Amino acid sequence: MTTPVYVRRFMRVTQAIEVLSHYSDGRRLADLAAELETSESELREEILAYYAADATVDQLGGGYREPVIEFVADPRLVDSDDDDVDPADAPYVRLRDMRPEADVGTHFLSLGQLAQVSTAGRDLLTLDPTNTVLAEAVEALETTILVGLDPARDSWLATTAQQMRSAIDERRRVRIRYARKWEPGVVEHVIEPYRLVHTHRGWEVDAGVVGRDEYVPTFLLSGIRELDVLDETFERPADVDERIERNRREVAVTVVVPQGARWVVERHAESAEVLEEDEESVKLRANVLPPVQRRIGLVLLIAGPDAFVTEPADLRDAGRDLARELLTHHRAP
Repeated sequence: MTTPVYVRRFMRVTQAIEVLSHYSDGRRLADLAAELETSESELREEILAYYAADATVDQLGGGYREPVIEFVADPRLVDSDDDDVDPADAPYVRLRDMRPEADVGTHFLSLGQLAQVSTAGRDLLTLDPTNTVLAEAVEALETTILVGLDPARDSWLATTAQQMRSAIDERRRVRIRYARKWEPGVVEHVIEPYRLVHTHRGWEVDAGVVGRDEYVPTFLLSGIRELDVLDETFERPADVDERIERNRREVAVTVVVPQGARWVVERHAESAEVLEEDEESVKLRANVLPPVQRRIGLVLLIAGPDAFVTEPADLRDAGRDLARELLTHHRAP
């Protein structure tokens, strides 16, 4: 698989920082490029792109990277003599002086953090597409250090979220074809959307189902196959917040899993607190949303035979029950 452009840029610039850390007077850019097995023009472009993201990250609540590579005409000159150097022509590079009084920012943002900033920015734009300042900031980030990352990869999901947001604001019913997560099959519902939220699972909408009073389930937008905002309107129930709360009421489950499977609990729980741990296993109190039996069964199956539930007792066989159900399903003609 080809390494994305933005990953190659990130890796090469961090390698350049490592090399320059051993040369207090800096190095000729051409020599540095040769050591990193690239051309001088490409390395210059990558360094400029890497630090061009600084302003964008700062606008989004991040900070500047350090240490900073600066372009200089001659490493023997003091900083004030190099103020007018054009980075496009400077033959030398060096690390900027990182004394406390230097105004160079405070944070180093990893590639993963930058990608999270980009994702968070796009999520905000989904709810506020008219925010041109944020849109320009995200675009600048994705066209510099994150170049090669496809910003349209979730455009259909963003469009669905925007349609759902408008339906909520206008109190209009929505017809959906929905692929269920915990049960097989695709179903069709007419829903009354009450609330759109973003969780670690992605965009979710809490909605009433027409014809099923008091029932306010949660639908993953990623599970919606078709969506049609209808002309029909609805009245928001006075107790809608209480209905949503009942559907989203978490159950505390104490589970023990191998250390290598801690991620499974964190992935399927809303939150998890470590109660005890050693080198081999960890005991966690996981707060789990309905369907609790299904979620915990999946945790136990993925975590393996050394995983088990201690409390509540009625969930101790959740893994076995789900395994039997899956075996029955796959044995069927």
